[in-house]
Amino acid sequence: MRCLWKTLFIVGGLFLLAACDNSERANQAIEPMAKAQSEDELLSQIKAVGVLKVITRNAPTTYFIGRDVMPRGPEFDMADSFASFLGVELEVVEKNSIQAVISALKNKEGHIAAAGLTQTKSRAAEFMFGPSYQDITQQVVCRRDNVQPESIEELIGLDIMVAAGTAYS
Repeated sequence: MRCLWKTLFIVGGLFLLAACDNSERANQAIEPMAKAQSEDELLSQIKAVGVLKVITRNAPTTYFIGRDVMPRGPEFDMADSFASFLGVELEVVEKNSIQAVISALKNKEGHIAAAGLTQTKSRAAEFMFGPSYQDITQQVVCRRDNVQPESIEELIGLDIMVAAGTAYS
């Protein structure tokens, strides 16, 4: 089981790469990364700095602060386990939207993003993705007291809201 987690975190943890830190120590150890940089080079840089910076967003399926005022969520749990496996501290960089996560990654505000991101062609052209670990089925959610379409054709003419910057938009 430990080997499975190791593989999942090394490959899955490196799904979106970038590097930057405002601290002097981090700036000395981490250089801006290209998509072509190897996982070994990134891991060496993270270990040299002693901190894994993970960009995420506050959502129940990714990362949130629980009732006990402790960080929680599947993405947080994986990032925390990955940092522990590497023997480094975890630093969470919280953003308020998927667009902000992608922008922060482009601006090298963290090493990886763990924010429930969908792999799209345009994102894959810019960032390295690890294997997917969860399948999501898109759904249309309607109010009970309103129209409840049962086919794609019944959506024609309805106002549909989709979060900006998501793969769904």
